Amino acid sequence: MRDPSGNWLLVALLVLPVLAAVLFGRLGKRPRSVLLASLAGRWSGRVVKGRFLGADRLEIRIAGVAGEVTFTEQWTRLHFNRPSDRRLRVVPEGLASHLRRLFGGVDIRLDNPLFDDRFWIESSHPTWARELLDPRLRRALIGLVDPTLDIGPEGIVLRVTRLLVGDAADLGSFVEAGILILQKAEGLLDAAGVALDPVRSRSGSACPVCGHPVADAALPCPSCRTPHHRECWKYFGGCAIFGCRTKFRA
Repeated sequence: MRDPSGNWLLVALLVLPVLAAVLFGRLGKRPRSVLLASLAGRWSGRVVKGRFLGADRLEIRIAGVAGEVTFTEQWTRLHFNRPSDRRLRVVPEGLASHLRRLFGGVDIRLDNPLFDDRFWIESSHPTWARELLDPRLRRALIGLVDPTLDIGPEGIVLRVTRLLVGDAADLGSFVEAGILILQKAEGLLDAAGVALDPVRSRSGSACPVCGHPVADAALPCPSCRTPHHRECWKYFGGCAIFGCRTKFRA
């Protein structure tokens, strides 16, 4: 009669390495969880624990827009749930961009050799794309590792080919770049076709948030110069004038 203990030993030899790999894999993710938790508070966020072998993710909210940071060993991705009828794609120059040119693709140029030589840009609205990719945003993208930016019906997606959860500074810079993109897209998308004349503050000017008069020491919008109460500016999250590009800046 066959000894059943041999079967149990064989099963143990097969299962134990798997359990050990899972255990060490989960232990290896603990520092990442601690890092994500430490960063969550910066953007009204929270860490969502991954199930079993799944990775943790960071959920944030900026000016009422939900965002999510996910990652693998090869990339880090930030997605804002802000769909757009307009499309923009910014990718590093490479074989794919050369193929696009061969098949008639059009690369939008920004008259900035440093940026134009590094990235392929295509958009359904070139003028809007050029306004969106202002010098500050270009610097933010140049500072990332092989970034890819997509804006369209699926929302705003920023992705880099690097795992960033092991470095608080790099992950913070990545998320801040994504927030800058969101702020720019929000202001420009909502202000399409709207031209604002500078606003002059006069005695008795009313705050556009609460409608009450503001004093000389009120906070003027840096773009349109509309005066706000400081408390109203903070409460509203920026300028309350429709079409102003600082509308969603705190």
